[in-house]
Amino acid sequence: MSPTESKTILLLFSTTIKEGCDKALLEKYFTGMVDLAKKINGYLGIEVFGEGNRTIAVAKFSSLEAVDEFKNHPDHIAIMRTAFQFFSEYELIVADQIRVTGHKIG
Repeated sequence: MSPTESKTILLLFSTTIKEGCDKALLEKYFTGMVDLAKKINGYLGIEVFGEGNRTIAVAKFSSLEAVDEFKNHPDHIAIMRTAFQFFSEYELIVADQIRVTGHKIG
C-alpha cells in the first residue's frame, strides 16, 4: 500500500432474518447500532444490501482499534445480546483492505 493510501478495515455482517420477526423492532436496533458506530472515531460508513430475509452489511473503520472500541462498547454489547433474537443465522467477517480500484463514470 502506498503512503498516500489509507487502510480500511471492513466488517461484513451476513444475516438471515427469522420469518415472522418484528421488522420494525429490528430496524430500531439496527438504527441504534449505526448511531453508536457514528460516535466512534474511525467509523467511515456502512452499506447494506438485502433480498428477502438475507442481508449483508459492510461497515468500514479506519483501524482495528476503532473496530475494537465499537465492539467493546457497553451499548454495542447490550444491543447485540437482544438483536440475536431476530436472526436464524449470523456471520461476521473482519477483513483488511488490500486494494481499492474504481472510477467515477460520467
